[in-house]
Amino acid sequence: MAMSEDKLIPIGHILRPHGSIGMVLVSIYNTQDPELLLNGKTPLWLVPRDPDQLPPKKVEVSKARRVEAGVLLKVKGHHDRKTAQLLKGFQLCVERSILPPTEEDEYYLADLLNLEALTTTGLKLGRVEKLMENKAGGWILVIVDEDREFLVPFTDEYVPAVNLQAKTIEVEPVPGLLD
Repeated sequence: MAMSEDKLIPIGHILRPHGSIGMVLVSIYNTQDPELLLNGKTPLWLVPRDPDQLPPKKVEVSKARRVEAGVLLKVKGHHDRKTAQLLKGFQLCVERSILPPTEEDEYYLADLLNLEALTTTGLKLGRVEKLMENKAGGWILVIVDEDREFLVPFTDEYVPAVNLQAKTIEVEPVPGLLD
């Protein structure tokens, strides 16, 4: 299936198969509003973690339900645990155009990818490669060059400004970051 020109925005990723009928457990990125995954009407795209591996593929969901660990989905065409296992690690994405527009000074996290990271004093650090989350909170991975990268806590203290028009984020260096 051909992908539209619309940008794909990740809304979750597939953790593992669940049960024997082809369902998968999805970790959702917006835990307050999983409706895009639950309504069964939203066009979803499967995107591999390594986009050079396979092209995005549009999929349909035949069942979905919220569980404590995320969302259980049944992707049409995957009828058993073995075929569901093939989906492990894929991201689930939606087309940007179906998301509500952002307010002024708001953005989707995907908007931060590839922005230039500058210190609060204007020193160029690198570019935003990835956004991650763990129990300690959100993190931004900044790539300096092929030998250097660093993580910045994604908090107002360490990322005081995002300027989408200038395609930059400001980073307050963590002690030892620039040593």
